[in-house]
Amino acid sequence: CIFIFTKKWIFAIKLGNSGKLAENYQFSSYPNQHNSKIRLRQDSLVTIDRNYISARNAASSADFAFVVIEKLGSKELAQKIRNGFYL
Repeated sequence: CIFIFTKKWIFAIKLGNSGKLAENYQFSSYPNQHNSKIRLRQDSLVTIDRNYISARNAASSADFAFVVIEKLGSKELAQKIRNGFYL
């Protein structure tokens, strides 16, 4: 993937590494019979590995969104939005 080589951000929900999008990168995905034994798969809701950010499933989309905002904006902006989101 050209984004990996150019160090641009890659964001993926539920894709995991099934498509070989980011080989040798850790990733989050919902466990199933095909990926549960993959060494790089993480059990966390969101995984950040260099410029590749992945989320486990749709239920983790809010956490995923805040990480994206933090990386593309700032921690302060992500926290401000998070505070308003969970009122």
